[in-house]
Amino acid sequence: MLSKIVHKITGVPIDACDAFISLFIALPIDIVYNKLFAYIANNTKIPEHQQKLYRCIFISSITLFLMWVYLDWFGITNILLSIFITYGLVYIFKPSLKLSIVVFVINIIHLLFCHIHRQFEPVEKFDFTSPFMCLIIKLTLYAWGRYDGTKSENELLNDYQKKACIKEEPSLLKFLSYCLFFPGFFTGPACDYYEFEEILNRKYTEKENKEGQFEATKKKIALGLFYTVVYTSLGGFNYRYLISEEGLAKPFLYRLLYLNITSIGCRFKFYTAWTLAEASYNLIGIGYNGVSKDNKPLWNGIENANVNLELSENINRLILKWNVRTTLWLRHCIYDRINSHLGTTSSIIGVYAVDITSAIWHGTYPGYFLSFISIATYNPIVKSFRKSVSPFIHEKHSSLHKFKPIYDIAGVIVSQNIMNFSFAPFILLTIDESLKLWKSFYFFVIIMFLITFIILKPLGLEKFLYQKQIEILKINPYKKHRKIVKDENVKKEDNNKKEEEEEEKEPLINNTNNNSEDLKKNE
Repeated sequence: MLSKIVHKITGVPIDACDAFISLFIALPIDIVYNKLFAYIANNTKIPEHQQKLYRCIFISSITLFLMWVYLDWFGITNILLSIFITYGLVYIFKPSLKLSIVVFVINIIHLLFCHIHRQFEPVEKFDFTSPFMCLIIKLTLYAWGRYDGTKSENELLNDYQKKACIKEEPSLLKFLSYCLFFPGFFTGPACDYYEFEEILNRKYTEKENKEGQFEATKKKIALGLFYTVVYTSLGGFNYRYLISEEGLAKPFLYRLLYLNITSIGCRFKFYTAWTLAEASYNLIGIGYNGVSKDNKPLWNGIENANVNLELSENINRLILKWNVRTTLWLRHCIYDRINSHLGTTSSIIGVYAVDITSAIWHGTYPGYFLSFISIATYNPIVKSFRKSVSPFIHEKHSSLHKFKPIYDIAGVIVSQNIMNFSFAPFILLTIDESLKLWKSFYFFVIIMFLITFIILKPLGLEKFLYQKQIEILKINPYKKHRKIVKDENVKKEDNNKKEEEEEEKEPLINNTNNNSEDLKKNE
C-alpha cells in the first residue's frame, strides 16, 4: 500500500519504491536493536552468550518478517534453501579449496536458475533475485572464509584474507542471522562475516559509540534523499527513446547528450539505495574506518559507490569506484584465487573470469554480457594508451605537464561516453535493442578502440612512445612502477605516484587487499 502511494507521488516504479521503503524501515530497526540490547547489557544479568542468542533471533525474525511482506513464496524458499545448503556443505565436509569452489559453483548455478525463472515468470511482488544476489556474496565469502580459516597466517594471500578468515564454525542460528542481516539485505551492499561478528559481540552502550557515527548516518540519509530527488527528476530519460523513430531523427550530439544524461540518471538509483543502506550500516555500527589526515572520523568502510566517480578521468578508475563491495567479492573469490593458481598477480584470464561471472551474477539477459565483455576487451587498450601517453602529461618535469587540466577534462568526457555507450545494453537487456542503439551511434566507441589498438600495437606507436619516455622523461615504462632512470633530482608528488599506480589496476576488480586502508587514502 505504501509503495503504491509513493509510486503515485513520484512516478518511480513499484519495485524501486519497495526497495527504498525497505531501506528506510531498516533505520528505525537499527535504533530499536541498539537501544534494546544496550538496555539488556546494562540492566540485566543475562549471560553474554544468551544475549548473542537473543540478538540473532531478533535479526533473523525481523528479516524473515520483511521477506514475508515483500517477497513471494518462491523467492523465500530459494533464499532459505541456499542458506541451509551452504551451511550444511561447509558443516558436514571439512573446509577445503575444492569445497569452496563447489559451494561457489552451486550458488551461482542456483542464482542462474532463479534469474531464468524470473525472466520468464512474472513477479507479483518485489523481485527476490536482488536480495538473493547479495546473499550469494555472503554465502561464497563465508565458504572461502572458512577455508582461509584453516590456513596459517603466512599462507594467506593478503591482509583482507587475514581479516576475513573464519576460524570457528558458527552455529546455524548465527549463520542464519548473518545471511539475513537486515541493513542492505534487499539492495546490498553485502557485509563480511567478520563485520557482522563485530556487531554481534559488541556491548551496546551509548559511551561506546564511535565518534562521528550519528553525524555520518544523518549525512548519508540526507544524501540518500537528495539522490532520490535527482533520480526522480531524471526519470523521464529513457534509453528506448534513442531507438524510437523520434529519437533516431535527432542530431547526433543531441542524442549523445541524451545518452549521457540517461545513464547518469540510472546510476543515481543505485546511489540512492547504497547510500541509504550505508546509513543503516553506520547506525548499527558497521563502516568505521579510522580517522582522516585532519583527525576526523571516517565512516566510509562499507561505501559501495561515491558520486565523485562521475568525474573519474579514465574508465578504469570509474569502474574501480563503482559497486566496490561486489568487486571486492569478485577479487577475493575469483581473481586472487585464479592468479594465485597461475603464479601471477595479474592475468587476462582472471579479468574475463570476473567479468563473465559478474554478468551471470546480474542475470541471463544478453545485454549484461555485451556490457561486461566489451569493457573487459577495452581494458588492455585503455591501459596501453595511458601507459604510453599519460606520462608525457602527468610527469611534472615534462614540457606538456601544463596541459594536464585539459587532458584530465578530456579524460572525464571520453570516459563517460565510453561507459555510457558500453553499459546501455545493461539496461536495454536484449541483443536487438542494444545493437540498434550502438548502430545509431555508428559504433563510435568500438571503432575508436579498434583504431587506437591498431595505431598503438601493429603500427608500433606504443614502443615509439616508450622509447621517448626513456629519452625525454628519463623513466622506464617497461617496469610496472616506473622509476627515474637518470635524473635523481627530479621529484614527483606522492599523489601523482598514486594516480599512476591506480591506472595499472584492473577494472571490475576491487584493487584493495584491505579495502578500508585504500578508502582512508582516498580521503
